Amino acid sequence: MVEFTGLFWITTVAKLVALILGSFIVYLAYMGYRRNAAKPLLYTSLGFALITLGTIVEGVLYVILGADLMPAIATGTAITVLGFIAIIYSIYSVKSPPTSRSVGTPGSVSVSMPTNGGQHE
Repeated sequence: MVEFTGLFWITTVAKLVALILGSFIVYLAYMGYRRNAAKPLLYTSLGFALITLGTIVEGVLYVILGADLMPAIATGTAITVLGFIAIIYSIYSVKSPPTSRSVGTPGSVSVSMPTNGGQHE
């Protein structure tokens, strides 16, 4: 049985804050995906959703459903790891544009010019 101490309530408030902040990040990433049709943002949104879910599932399993602590932690951690994998996939799925292109006529000296007009992104 779970003892409702001061530490329990601090943990509960921290989990609630994590749920709110995680949900906000998921919302922002999903709206970015819808606005730009950028598939990586969809995977970023999914990743943060899983990380947030992992945090909440751990508490729900242990406190509400009465599961043992270690299986609750293991389940929450497994879901969180899936979230990290989705975020890593979103980062590595972006195809980087070429960094320079050659300008000139055949037989002349080539000059490399940045494709973004010299602007930093």
